[in-house]
Amino acid sequence: MATLFYLDNKKKSLLHRECYELCPELRLITSEEVLFIVLAEDYKSPYNRFPREERIRRAKRHVWGTSDAKNENKQTVKNAMKLYRSLQYDVKRETMINYVKKIELINKEMLEDNSSMNIKKHVEAISLLQKEIDKLQDDIDMNELKLVQLEGGGKLSLLEQMQASKELYELKNNEANTEVVINYKYSEDNGINS
Repeated sequence: MATLFYLDNKKKSLLHRECYELCPELRLITSEEVLFIVLAEDYKSPYNRFPREERIRRAKRHVWGTSDAKNENKQTVKNAMKLYRSLQYDVKRETMINYVKKIELINKEMLEDNSSMNIKKHVEAISLLQKEIDKLQDDIDMNELKLVQLEGGGKLSLLEQMQASKELYELKNNEANTEVVINYKYSEDNGINS
């Protein structure tokens, strides 16, 4: 997918017009807050290799000169961050992020475990996850090269790409919320205390 932002002549980060068409709420944030969101949330941010909390800390320091800034706690910024994530949502990238988190958890477990048998299992699990991450990255790279080609040689516009991403994001969130309600209803029906 093409980037959702661009830099103007004054080197300020601006969102493409299509972002505002899909999510008018993004008009409520300042250009500094836009830059913060891009640095903290964008898949192509220079900080994307860091965990989310670290990306936010570095983005705050980059934009406001201190990591103590509290702008991300404003409701308008929180909403804008969620909307921005929805516009660029990519299942494969999110799966990769989850795999990296799993690898971090396994590494922590390995530090605490002295059993050579368990360590071997941990190493095998990490190796498998790393192979899957590599496959996903290859798929992402190939998809970006194709730039979402349609039958007949046409391409999706940026707006159409963002609409599709937003719909996937909302579908994923609705499924997660439905699962919580179903689990709660099941435990309630069976007399299980939550």
